[in-house]
Amino acid sequence: MIVKPPPWSSIHPVRFVRPSVINDTPEAWAKLERDYRKFLRELREAVECFGTARVEQDVHDMIKGQQGRTPDEKVKALLLAEHDLQAAKGKVNKTKLAREFRKEHGLKIKVWSVRRRLDRALEDRERQVRAKAEFDRKLRQPSIVGSETKKIF
Repeated sequence: MIVKPPPWSSIHPVRFVRPSVINDTPEAWAKLERDYRKFLRELREAVECFGTARVEQDVHDMIKGQQGRTPDEKVKALLLAEHDLQAAKGKVNKTKLAREFRKEHGLKIKVWSVRRRLDRALEDRERQVRAKAEFDRKLRQPSIVGSETKKIF
């Protein structure tokens, strides 16, 4: 049996050709509208496959874009390691930790900037821990399929 894809699906991605001064015709606008409808169908399929939350986050990221500077992962890891070391010894004074970290690593930024980096890094780590716990909790939930079956033995 040969399976053919539906006529509205395509292996090729949608390329939006914006009407311009040269091709500002009703046909160009109609093609743009068709391409947009095709994109929405593919987006609907993505929602079915990956879930609303993920697609919504991806669309949000595309619309907003990367704002600001990207965090320096090496400094972030060093800062978290230093925080964990201080936390193992006892109570952590974040301002003092930021001041010492800044001097030790020769950073030419203000103490409150280092402290804010530390706060963001701790929040990111906490968010990752919560996401992993939620994922593990969902894995442990009983499956809908076969949950009501009785053992014959």
